[in-house]
Amino acid sequence: MSSPTPPPSWYSLATALVTVVAVAIAIIPIYCPPTADPWYLPILVAGPCVATITFLDLRLYTFMCLATVTSTWMGLGVGMLIHFIFDVASGGKYNRLWAALLLCPYTFLSSLGMPAAKSKLGRFTLSALVSAFSYVPVGFYAADAYTEAWVTGLAVTFGAVVPWVVLLIFKTLGLIPSPGLPMTKRLPFAAADFFDLLTGYFICARDHNNAIQAQADDFNEVCHAAAKQKIPARLSAVFWNMAGELFSLKDCLLTQELEPGIIAYVWKPLAADFSVLRSEVGIVLRKTARGVPEEADRDLNGRIASCEQLMVDVISDVSRKAVEGSISPLSSTAVVQFYSAVGSILYIAGLTEKYRLAAVAQKEEEERERQEKRDK
Repeated sequence: MSSPTPPPSWYSLATALVTVVAVAIAIIPIYCPPTADPWYLPILVAGPCVATITFLDLRLYTFMCLATVTSTWMGLGVGMLIHFIFDVASGGKYNRLWAALLLCPYTFLSSLGMPAAKSKLGRFTLSALVSAFSYVPVGFYAADAYTEAWVTGLAVTFGAVVPWVVLLIFKTLGLIPSPGLPMTKRLPFAAADFFDLLTGYFICARDHNNAIQAQADDFNEVCHAAAKQKIPARLSAVFWNMAGELFSLKDCLLTQELEPGIIAYVWKPLAADFSVLRSEVGIVLRKTARGVPEEADRDLNGRIASCEQLMVDVISDVSRKAVEGSISPLSSTAVVQFYSAVGSILYIAGLTEKYRLAAVAQKEEEERERQEKRDK
């Protein structure tokens, strides 16, 4: 059974309220048209539709706004150019079907910006808009292709800029709430929770598949959110290694169950020491997340070395007993799986200590910068 869906947060509610304000402003030209003959009202609907895509990250929305406006006008501009070329070439006998066929090479090129194409073209344009809006002046117009294309572009631009202005005003007035903990705190908290669950269900992970998958989804959501934000390089480099290793450990444990012989002869002699290591890793990550990494020194490197030596001794003892015939030999597949899982645990513990040291260095650097500003 998966974890229940949490209720909407205050941040989500604030996002919805800001979106309502932006859409309400963007819809004004429809109810109060600027001319006496508002033949263009259906086209103006594009403005409120674009305004619904609003989020409270002003920096991210600024890039989104620029990409939307640029992509829209790029598509409309190419469409108007194709309309003009075909109109001149045909001697004024414009045919929408043939003009659309003439546009196909361009739409093929612009489609390379789609996510599935994995092209660099998608980094600075919204391919869907670049492709779709090019057809407005080519085929999807009622009477005057150029005028309707200009109205469409202005409507989309207005719908994209209005939320940006609303966000800027709200941010200036201090009315935009925080989305929660800073990402530098959310990351270690999420990693600690995921690590605790994986190591807690180490010998029976497949029996708790739903719980592990739900926790993995939560951790993945935090990782996606972190990917959109600027995180100090020294912290980011360590964390992404840790995140990859956590997912690797999850896959290793869920691929197949550990063999009974591995659990009885290898894991049980190691369990106590690894349980302590698990606890220490959680303490280090959570204290680091609370902003006191200098207080989180639990000698993880020493504990890792102790666990590695114990594992070597246990494996040697098990191998000797297998040769003597006192226990059944362990399958190579089971041994490889166990080594992979335990190796991930030890590696994550080592990365945890690196993350703590990086957090200490980052904190000292930030304090030094604040002191320099005060001295000025």
